[in-house]
Amino acid sequence: SNIAYYTAILPDDFVSFSSAKIRFTTSDVTNGHTVIFNIATACVNPNASVADTPTYNASNAFTTVTIGGAAVANAAYNTTAGTVTATGCAAGYIMHIALSRSASDSSTDTAIALTGALVLAYNGAFN
Repeated sequence: SNIAYYTAILPDDFVSFSSAKIRFTTSDVTNGHTVIFNIATACVNPNASVADTPTYNASNAFTTVTIGGAAVANAAYNTTAGTVTATGCAAGYIMHIALSRSASDSSTDTAIALTGALVLAYNGAFN
């Protein structure tokens, strides 16, 4: 699939997001192919009615990763989103994340897998 979802509770000291970074692998070794991820958040007050499908903020793009000529299958790559929209988010809220592939990337690999490393920086730092 080209989308993954994650849900967590924002920490008590949350004020804002500053960035996000991920590590991923791909079997695509075609020189010049690009991989672009997007991240979108949706936050819900835990004391309000919780929707099964929350309304997500506009997505933010991660920096484009370009596959090089010496690429090997299943190599690990890193990328960062310099902005993560946090409209509607507050300390203690339920946060939903949608991580997706951009329709404009050119990688032919549909099996890109996260290696378990999505890190959101909040309040200006990776905590």
